[in-house]
Amino acid sequence: MAGGTLRTACLAALTTLTLAAGAHAQQTATFGGSDALGSLYDRQNRKFVELVNERSKGELKLNFIEGEQLGNDVQVIEQVMGNAVQLYGDDLSWYANWVKDYAILGWGFTFHSNKHMAKFFESDQYKAMSQKLIDEHGVRLLAQAPIQPRIVVTGEGEAAVAPDMALLTLSVMREAKTAREALDANNAAMVEVIDAIKMFGIADRDLQTAGLQIMPRYDYTNKPDGTQQADLVAYQVTNTLSVRVRDLVKTGEILDKAVSLGVNQGGNIVFTNDDPSATITEARKQAVAEATTKAKTLAEAAGVELGRILEISDQSFGMQPMPIQAKSFERAMAAVPIEAGENSYRVQVSMTFELK
Repeated sequence: MAGGTLRTACLAALTTLTLAAGAHAQQTATFGGSDALGSLYDRQNRKFVELVNERSKGELKLNFIEGEQLGNDVQVIEQVMGNAVQLYGDDLSWYANWVKDYAILGWGFTFHSNKHMAKFFESDQYKAMSQKLIDEHGVRLLAQAPIQPRIVVTGEGEAAVAPDMALLTLSVMREAKTAREALDANNAAMVEVIDAIKMFGIADRDLQTAGLQIMPRYDYTNKPDGTQQADLVAYQVTNTLSVRVRDLVKTGEILDKAVSLGVNQGGNIVFTNDDPSATITEARKQAVAEATTKAKTLAEAAGVELGRILEISDQSFGMQPMPIQAKSFERAMAAVPIEAGENSYRVQVSMTFELK
């Protein structure tokens, strides 16, 4: 071992096999786990399946569902109980939560190398200890589960691209003495807005009603006894429209026209990309490269050798909506200046490396 790295082996369970009713009679069975793809337990489960398929000589074939495809621990166990999955591989200490009067103890030993660990488990002392625990205490040593030395690092990458689409949220609010009158006035104004927007080449698929709200409005008068009297004075109807503008040059004109025809409440304007996957991929590559470089630096400084990747996960971040201020609608006759700029997409990754 480089740098004298210590290895710890715990006497714990590698795999628990939960057989659903009737599973013994099946020629094929589904074996699943709930651990990350490529993790220690996932690889142990795969090895178990390979051994069963090899040694059963065709009498039993296990189909292995690797990684976390079946869901988390609880979801997989529920599938076992429903016989959708016949065998389940997991840490017995976790499985103990499901079985009454069942407990698993993890017992730690420290070794300076794999050879040292293997020699101990093959020794007469270990065998005698195992037998004594069974005979005198009824405790069985289930398996040896080595804990891998590992290092966890994070990396971040960012890539920018010019937006190719604007998302507008526009609202029309009308007020009248009755709800019917307010709704009629709102309908008339919104029809004009939609017709005008379509004149800019906006397709039907890029227009969507985002909300319709009818609310009474009250005036409150303070009374001498300290209470308030509420008088219904009007009804307000608000209709909100979401618009996708694929030709950014038209965004300012559409806003001008919509405001002049009756849009009087601000929503959001978001400059986005129809398909940012290529940009996010570039940011993801940068994040992985940064994390890998960091892991190599730390391993070199610690005097150990970096092994293969055990786990990797990422998280992406995009641009936030930009609110339109109410004062924009007070300048409806003026041109609305629109600057799309660039969209930055940021990706953070977490990587777990094995240490040799």
